[in-house]
Amino acid sequence: MVGGQPVSFEQYRYELRRYEGSKMIYTPAGTDAAKAYAAQKSEARKVAVRLNAKAAGVRVVGDTSHRPLAEEIKRFLQRTKDAGSLEAAQTYGVALADFMADTRISRADEIEADVMLRYHAELRRKGNGDRTVAWSAPLP
Repeated sequence: MVGGQPVSFEQYRYELRRYEGSKMIYTPAGTDAAKAYAAQKSEARKVAVRLNAKAAGVRVVGDTSHRPLAEEIKRFLQRTKDAGSLEAAQTYGVALADFMADTRISRADEIEADVMLRYHAELRRKGNGDRTVAWSAPLP
């Protein structure tokens, strides 16, 4: 924006950025400033609708946050294996299976701070040390 007006700079490409958890996600928005600005406004409206719907307890069609945690874990472990980290995938698999058994969480959107605190308390009750408890945080 220059002087309140969208201005195109041909040598630049625009990107929208957002967070998914703690990870920054960039989405290409083209080379036209006006179109990129419109895309940003549209994305902001979508985020507002999703947040308001969640606060009201309404599920948004197409919202992936209600997918089963087991499905998300399967996808995560497959990406880990595809990256050539077979040993890590095995370790993550055991830890995540324990997490699901101990917390009885069925969806990723149910993982909140109090769930993690209870899980850490359960790990300590089972005799795990500080390093294991500290490592046992949800994966991004």
